[in-house]
Amino acid sequence: MRSGMSWGFSLMTPDTAAGWQLRVLGVEQTLVAAAGQPLLAVLTDAGLPVRHACRNGVCEICEARLLHGKVVQGWPQARLEATEEAPLIRLCTAQAVSDLELELMPWAWRR
Repeated sequence: MRSGMSWGFSLMTPDTAAGWQLRVLGVEQTLVAAAGQPLLAVLTDAGLPVRHACRNGVCEICEARLLHGKVVQGWPQARLEATEEAPLIRLCTAQAVSDLELELMPWAWRR
C-alpha cells in the first residue's frame, strides 16, 4: 500500500494459525478461511453446493452478502467492510481479512 492511501481498515492476519472463522447463514458448521484463500474455495472444499463458473468475478454467479467482517476482493478490486446495507461480494475473488458472516444469494446455491 502506498503511503498516505487509506482503505478504511488495515490488512490483518488471523489471530491463530487456524485462520478466520467463516459462518454462512443456513449452514450449521463454522468454516475456516486461511489468509489469502478465496472464499469460494473454502466453501467448495467444505462440500457446500455453491455454483461457480468463471472463477474470476465476471459471471457473478457466486455472489454473497457480507453481513459481518471485512474482505479483500480481487474483481472488481475492492476492500469491503460489512455495513447496514450488506455489500455483495464475489466469493471466487474475495479473501477474508477478519472473521466473516455471509448470506449466499439464492442463485449461488447449486440445486
